[in-house]
Formats: sequence, C-alpha cells, structure tokens
Amino acid sequence: MDFEGSHTRDLMSLAHQALRSGTVDKGALCAAAIKVIDNPPRDGILRSLADHVCQAVFDWACFEGSPARLEGVVKGYETASHALHALQVEERLNTLQH
Repeated sequence: MDFEGSHTRDLMSLAHQALRSGTVDKGALCAAAIKVIDNPPRDGILRSLADHVCQAVFDWACFEGSPARLEGVVKGYETASHALHALQVEERLNTLQH
C-alpha cells in the first residue's frame, strides 16, 4: 500500500535537489509543498513529518532559512518512511507464513 503518495515523493526529490545543488527552482519547490499540504500522506506519522518538511521548505525557499533544518526534516521523513515500508514487508511475510 502506498502511504506516501506521488506528491510527497516529488517534494522529497526536489528537496534533495535543493540540498545537493541549491539550484532548484524555489517556486517549483514551494508548489510541490503546497500539493503535499493539499494531499498529505495517508499514514499519520508520515503526514506529520511531511508537514515539517513543508514548513522547512517554505523557510528555506522564501525566508533564506537553514539548509541544515531542511536536511534534518528530510532525513527524519525518510527514516520513518523506510521503517514503515519495512513493517509492511514484515507483515506480508508473516501473512504468507500463516
């Protein structure tokens, strides 16, 4: 099951590009964040973390915010996303074994 959604994946991709090169179109990055706000991840924890990513994106893109904060929330989101995926795989394996 897809708990994240394509908008969140697009935002994370743009956020990575911004952190790597700093040359991402800030308008496109903010538009991606707005799409995530309008269509948040289905999982409650990922939804909350995506909200933090969006706030950090706006801070970075609009107010010369800290790239360290943006990097921290992006990594936090990714960690939670990977953990959720691992849980899904484990649940599927347990279902197959029974």
